[in-house]
Amino acid sequence: MQVALVSPFPESGIPDLYHWMSAALISATDDFPKDPALFEARMREVLARLRSWGVIDLADGVVVGAVLIEPMGTMGAKSYIASARRAWGRGIMDEAARMVMAEVFSGSVTHIQGWVLDNNAPSKSFSERIGMRLKNVLPGHTMQGGRLRDMRIYELTRDEWAK
Repeated sequence: MQVALVSPFPESGIPDLYHWMSAALISATDDFPKDPALFEARMREVLARLRSWGVIDLADGVVVGAVLIEPMGTMGAKSYIASARRAWGRGIMDEAARMVMAEVFSGSVTHIQGWVLDNNAPSKSFSERIGMRLKNVLPGHTMQGGRLRDMRIYELTRDEWAK
């Protein structure tokens, strides 16, 4: 094991979360402000209503990522995952996501979704590596860089997780 989780996501890590999420989330939607101070305020609101975990690299005890779970209806959840570049390619976020899914699936959640922009190859690959399958594509769902992008919806059910 190379990671540990701390829940909720530590407030001291919010400025780092801004940097991790800025390329994907902030540029992909108008819901998140581009100004770091406004982003911090918005993230405090978001973190208050989601389950969140900070991902700690056990090699040095530093928070290198975040996993956020948003309830969807009564038995579903939507996941948001962000990481520092130093965590890329080391399996840290894969391990963290599997730990969170085990915890979430031990409760009432029956399925978890990950929404990924069609031009985000690393996130598509990540979703597939952790066992999610492509469920749907929403054409022209999100404006990014002045053009509409398709949104890919990946999903993993509790039954699939148990296999």
